[in-house]
Amino acid sequence: MGGAGRAARVVVVDDKRDSATTVGAVLGAAGFEAASTADTTSAIESVLHEGVDVVLAAHSSGGATRSAEVVREIRTRAEPAVRDVSVVVLVDDAGGADAALAAGADSVLIRPVEADRIVEAVTEVAATAPSVRAARRRSR
Repeated sequence: MGGAGRAARVVVVDDKRDSATTVGAVLGAAGFEAASTADTTSAIESVLHEGVDVVLAAHSSGGATRSAEVVREIRTRAEPAVRDVSVVVLVDDAGGADAALAAGADSVLIRPVEADRIVEAVTEVAATAPSVRAARRRSR
């Protein structure tokens, strides 16, 4: 999962704290080191300073493209650790999914989604080499 035999670290970023905490608890129960935050800046700081392996953008409000904006902000950063981090996005509709994929998400799930599917998506992107994920994003 994570580097050096540790559990993968995931930060859930959602503008609704309860939603972020719930998704973080699901991931924690599955063996991930999970934290949650309400803002993108904190998520990026976690990637830079805490060795986060996966960002899960799960914005519950802010419009269909809010999570895509988070992905775009991550993918355009100068720091390779941020730019190359795995990103899973939860959205409410196909339009949000298309926007998130176009922005560079590695995996997109449309709500409602079962907890085990979230765990599966995070597990898959955490286990995939950055070069493979980047190639997949370029091929879309």
